[in-house]
Parts: sequence; structure tokens; C-alpha cells
Amino acid sequence: MTTAPFTPADELRAAADMLRNAIYPGAFFADRTVAALVRAHDPIATWLERHAGIAAELQEQLGDGFTEDALDEDARDALTVARAMNQEEA
Repeated sequence: MTTAPFTPADELRAAADMLRNAIYPGAFFADRTVAALVRAHDPIATWLERHAGIAAELQEQLGDGFTEDALDEDARDALTVARAMNQEEA
């Protein structure tokens, strides 16, 4: 059985969910850079979710004609971040 590939909106939502549901046990002992990233998790998740909605709406409008090239630069940047976050660790 094959599964449908993830859409850009799925990838963006998965990354946002990862940030929203993460537990940061080492945050109290983190260096300044890591601590800043932990504090930024909510705004980043919001940014990813906003672009998930944009991507889903655009894909619905364009149907089979949808490609990632239809996304604006900010949405493509968000998708790049989401893909980096969603990568499986080797």
C-alpha cells in the first residue's frame, strides 16, 4: 500500500505541530542561542501555520496545476524551514 505524498501544507503543519508540542527540558541550562530559539518557538510555529493555510488555499484553487513554484518567496522559505525540521535523524 502506498500513501499519498505530503503536500506543502502538510509539511508546514507538521513542523508547526512539532514546535507547539515540544518539551524543552534542557532550556534552563542552554546557551543564549538555544534559549533564544526556544523562546521563538511560538512565533515560528505561527508563521509556519500561516503559510500552511496559504499553501492549502492555493493548492485548492489551482488543483492539479499546483506546483511549489506557485508559492511566494516567504512561503517557500517557510517550506524550507519545515522540511529541515521534519527530516528524520540519521
